[in-house]
Amino acid sequence: MNILRCLAVSLSLACLTCSLPIAVIAATADITSTKVSTEAKQKVSLLFVLRAETGVIAKTDDGYTLTLQGVDDKVLYFSDRPVRKAGFITMTQLMNDWAKGKNSFQANPPNAAIVHASLKSNEKGVAQAIPVELTNPVATANGWLFHVADLHGKISIGSYHEVSVFIDDSLGFVCYGRGECGPT
Repeated sequence: MNILRCLAVSLSLACLTCSLPIAVIAATADITSTKVSTEAKQKVSLLFVLRAETGVIAKTDDGYTLTLQGVDDKVLYFSDRPVRKAGFITMTQLMNDWAKGKNSFQANPPNAAIVHASLKSNEKGVAQAIPVELTNPVATANGWLFHVADLHGKISIGSYHEVSVFIDDSLGFVCYGRGECGPT
């Protein structure tokens, strides 16, 4: 994770601790512009934020799973300058787009940072996010299940409250001049 993403996760953790809204800072993205009829179309790197009432991390034979329950149907997406797009899509839209495009999350699984209200702090008093790779999303009766790969040995099995999942770079999206974004 680059320094801006680390800062974004640190800020979000600080805000969770003091019960304020989550603050998010986007990371630098490579952006190219092309003209499509009368509207500008820009390829952009988007980051997504999922929020859930609870998240359950469980050990399986081939790794771990993360089950999000009480998932907010609004998924925040945002990009960095100069595009500076932000908005919401539904969880269903994100999952329907998971396998679309050349650089889809299905073809190139995303990194993510899991944060929750009871994260442990390091010796400096800073809570540490759980870096994972997300794969194979499946709808459950009251949420979503993902297979997760533990990227740095920081995963802890258990049930957690006030969970946010920050999903990294999706270069397979295009934003149009009117503020709409979608897969290429």
